[in-house]
Amino acid sequence: MLSECFIERCELWLSKRSSDHDPGHDIEHIRRVRRNVRLINRVEQMADDDLAELCAMFHEVTDHKFCSDPTASIVSLKEFLSGEGIGDPEIESVVTVAESISFSSMKGKGKPVPVAALVMDADRLDAIGAIGIARAFTYGGFRNRPLYGERLSGTTYGHFFEKLLLLKDLMNTGTGRKMAGERHLLMETFLGHFERETGIEPATLSLGS
Repeated sequence: MLSECFIERCELWLSKRSSDHDPGHDIEHIRRVRRNVRLINRVEQMADDDLAELCAMFHEVTDHKFCSDPTASIVSLKEFLSGEGIGDPEIESVVTVAESISFSSMKGKGKPVPVAALVMDADRLDAIGAIGIARAFTYGGFRNRPLYGERLSGTTYGHFFEKLLLLKDLMNTGTGRKMAGERHLLMETFLGHFERETGIEPATLSLGS
């Protein structure tokens, strides 16, 4: 089991790197993903518990939304974990997960390794449901995106159709799919209310170019 002192040092390292992130990509997001990993792995038994949580903590270090130099981020990550006494095999697993679990990086690729599949499901769960709705609009405000418009593309409303509503069917595990189902229904209910209150007619909108 990872020690509390070690987790605190990891979170401090991550907090310094995420100080300019929006609130949806802060240390609380990392903690929720770790919690989801524990919940899924308790049932699925896909990976060593400590390794899964370690990978969950550092899954966003190369996130293209905030990272302009992924290579430098990986070097820094390896130096930190090595200094904490983490072995090379475990470090390589952490790096593999960080480089492979994003929605965009998985397009056209095969099945991820088990620990990456586990963290991917945990991360995607945090992108949907009530917390996913909150994170979507928080990030939209952070990027100064319009709430909605004549086209779906470039709006927070459109992001649900471009990505978030797709995640339920992209889960890797049975447990992940079950957890995602409830959250997906909540998003559909929310979008129905959003459309009625704004007068949006989804069938008339396009993703644009």
